[in-house]
Amino acid sequence: MLEMVQAINGTHLSRLAALGVPAEQRVAVTCETCHRGVSRPVPLRALLLATIDSAGVDAAVARYGELRREYFGSAAYDFGRGTLTAVAERLLGQESYQAAVTIMRLELEQTGEDMRTLLTLGNAEVRAGQRDAGRKTLERALAVAPENAKPFVQRQIDRILQP
Repeated sequence: MLEMVQAINGTHLSRLAALGVPAEQRVAVTCETCHRGVSRPVPLRALLLATIDSAGVDAAVARYGELRREYFGSAAYDFGRGTLTAVAERLLGQESYQAAVTIMRLELEQTGEDMRTLLTLGNAEVRAGQRDAGRKTLERALAVAPENAKPFVQRQIDRILQP
């Protein structure tokens, strides 16, 4: 890894000077660039999916809580809106519908309501056989959607609720 850092800085990024980039705008790669304070630089999404595969969704939820308590506010992991949604979308693709519901409820609890979160949760609920809950969640998605997105959201709802 040290050789890689030296190669990036010495070979690739050193070309910035030749391209006329002022010194104050040039960047350098360090260990922190990738590791962000953790020994093994694994994105949160990948870590949670691996935990779900090996120990189940409840273990992943617990791991998320541990990591959030320890690292929230640092650059170690992305706890922002959308990280858990990406995990749930992967789970939906694997037909792990109830696990997707669990992850999306965690996303909703952590980041609040927004159109994408509610659409994904509603979709997961419907696929998990929780059609009434899914319909209510999808109605909330439509309610919080910006006016210019409402036609898109309605088409998504119609697609999700097809028999």
